[in-house]
Amino acid sequence: MSLTSASSTTPSMNGSKSKASRQAIRRLGNNELYQLAKYCLDLYRGTSVSCRYAIPKELASENARSKLTSTINTAIGRVISRSPALQAGIARADSRKPVWIPLSVNLNHHVTWKFVEDSQDFERSLQDVIRSELDERFFDLDVRPGWRVVIMRDTNADLLNITFTWNHPHGDGTGGKIFHELLLEHLNILLSEEASGESSDGEVTLEMGDSFSKFPPATEKLAHLSVTPKFLLKQLWEDHKPTSIFKSPTQADWAPHPKSYSPTRFRVFTLDNDTLSKVLNACRQNETTLTALLNGLALVSMTKNLSKSKTSAFASVTAIDQRRFLPSNPPEYPWFDPQKTIGNYVSVMSHQFDRDLVAQIRSALTSTSWDGILPDRVLKLLWSVSARVRHEILARLNQGLKNDVVGLMKFVPDWRAQMKSDLKKPRKPSWIVTNIGVLQGKKAAGKWSICRGQFTLSTETPAAALLISIMTVRDGEMVVTCTWQDSVVEASLVECVVADLERWLRQIGTQA
Repeated sequence: MSLTSASSTTPSMNGSKSKASRQAIRRLGNNELYQLAKYCLDLYRGTSVSCRYAIPKELASENARSKLTSTINTAIGRVISRSPALQAGIARADSRKPVWIPLSVNLNHHVTWKFVEDSQDFERSLQDVIRSELDERFFDLDVRPGWRVVIMRDTNADLLNITFTWNHPHGDGTGGKIFHELLLEHLNILLSEEASGESSDGEVTLEMGDSFSKFPPATEKLAHLSVTPKFLLKQLWEDHKPTSIFKSPTQADWAPHPKSYSPTRFRVFTLDNDTLSKVLNACRQNETTLTALLNGLALVSMTKNLSKSKTSAFASVTAIDQRRFLPSNPPEYPWFDPQKTIGNYVSVMSHQFDRDLVAQIRSALTSTSWDGILPDRVLKLLWSVSARVRHEILARLNQGLKNDVVGLMKFVPDWRAQMKSDLKKPRKPSWIVTNIGVLQGKKAAGKWSICRGQFTLSTETPAAALLISIMTVRDGEMVVTCTWQDSVVEASLVECVVADLERWLRQIGTQA
């Protein structure tokens, strides 16, 4: 394989004041404080959304390399200029009251090009880049915004991959998908401008004052996150009860917290669109959803691959996008559109799978000989638990922002102290499922389009042991990524879980 690299050649985008005279944009919101504390304690490092773009014919030849790099760099600049969260840094990150500050953005410090000459090695090289980017730290938070882009061009195909990796205070997983949606939009705008004779090579100039007047507000500034006394007391008990006395059978004792950050490891599998459509149809027939089904499949696989001596019950987490609950164009922020804003609007909810349920699954798995294909008895349990998880998610969504865990964050005065305390307690969830949904690839002749997307998380020390992330491109394949902590979870376990998930999804697609 031959791999060459080049830095971006786009000029810097200037407009902020000198570091000494910068004014704070606003204080970090509650969720942003939580995410920043994880990063500063080195409990988490990055999140990535990587998309594969089909290059228009006029930019695909070797002779057009310079024009191609210029076009993409310009499009990235336009996306950044319209995304204030990606133009800001964090001052006083080590304090209890950090603030967002405006920064100048020089794309040479954020964008890297790599040209791969061996097509057969392209996919492995891509996964290596994603893994490296996820484990690479973001330094000088008050000097440089916390995001990077790596562009990999397969020189033997009309395709390239753009990997966007960022520090979570700047945005959530859906924000990563929005980045690519905006980038695709601006790439095609530039293509139209070129066709009409307009210049697309000019510098991108940021009007910092106007940009930061539209800085994305924190969730608690957009909507009321009410918390009932019962919910608050329950969470206080869960967080502060003596675990040595009140041990929960669902806690993940099989995966203790590491003493330091563990390198990210992940495995990926894909499901073609035809099989995915059949799986989705089977979900509808069984009154569940893809996200709930992945929770159910993970439960069956973990029960199969972890002995009763290691665990007799499980807990899991599902990520919830809060954007559906946030107002568009509210009076205080008339420019705000949650569906097009890169920001931090994610929450989570938990699921419990008790001893009786796990025992039923274990019994069904061992009561008959089988060759890896789920027998009918296990399938019935799978659909039952998946329907239950879907009901729990619906019940949570029907509450809106009431009794949301983000609403509890205001009661934590020091997230660093809280997380250090949490690390002394048993891990709660065994896995998390996070699905950022479908990206509109906009396949059209002669235009830029996206044909594949991959959502990947770095390891997160205090969170779930396994992180299952899902992303789909419209009319394309679904990509499922499973991340784990290298020194905590045995690779052989994850290999079995990933193989189970893929095999059983294909089985469901075949039988649907």
